[in-house]
Amino acid sequence: MTMARAYGLTIDSAIPLPGLPQAAAGSVADIAIRLGAPDTGKAHSALTLDVTGVARFVIADGREIRVSPDPGAAPQTVRLFLMGSAMGALLQQRGLLVLHGNAIRIGDSCMVCIGASGAGKSTLAAGFAQRGHAPLADDVVAVTQDGLALPGLPRIRLWRDAAVRLGHDIATLARVRPEFDKFELAAATDPHPLPIRWIHAIEVTPGAALSTRRIDGATRIQLLRNHSYRPQFIARTMGEAAHFARTAALAAQVAMYRTVRPDAGDTLTAMIETLLSTADQGTGSRCA
Repeated sequence: MTMARAYGLTIDSAIPLPGLPQAAAGSVADIAIRLGAPDTGKAHSALTLDVTGVARFVIADGREIRVSPDPGAAPQTVRLFLMGSAMGALLQQRGLLVLHGNAIRIGDSCMVCIGASGAGKSTLAAGFAQRGHAPLADDVVAVTQDGLALPGLPRIRLWRDAAVRLGHDIATLARVRPEFDKFELAAATDPHPLPIRWIHAIEVTPGAALSTRRIDGATRIQLLRNHSYRPQFIARTMGEAAHFARTAALAAQVAMYRTVRPDAGDTLTAMIETLLSTADQGTGSRCA
């Protein structure tokens, strides 16, 4: 068994979870990850996720994930979905707002970048890390009721071109999946929950100039809804009413921006400077 920590929770797992920090000796598990089919009749709330060629995951009551791997499924692929979609559903069952994005420490607070797949969120997080701004979470950002982002998995996933552009040696990195040209970069994530002060919705527009503008009004809530993690799970996990209440509360607490970047050219440095400039204008403090 593996006893590990992620999202402020202690995980007792029958599946190895390499790279996660170990839980302290004698820790009581908040979550159990087990192999085999569960007795779902004992669960108050259960969600089943079938990933063809990978595994069946049954997520129950925010406390247990049962995993039935398909024959021949690569262990790293099973872990990818276990700590992604399955864990995201479990966090929602526990009443957390879960965003599809990245959280980055800026001073004593954090900035969250949300956006569609391919918007460059992970590349941006890796670029911030090189500037000394520790990542807090990559892809799955769990947010408490009082607006704190919880520390997630200590890694950033990068496509080959992004990893090479940032100066990483591909030969030293593990693939996310055997058939994908995407790699896991170990990251020294911040171990503490941090208050969210800024949220940037990143959009890619062909031929556009890099720009950012503040968003006000009800659009903020809709953006958070659109960029919640696996929105199709929400009705069966935390429920739509609770989700709306959490998004509305978070939108009222933070400065939100829509940041547009072009689809071509290396804009990473300019993006980082643009986002840091909004942090200077808002609450919280900027670190060098």
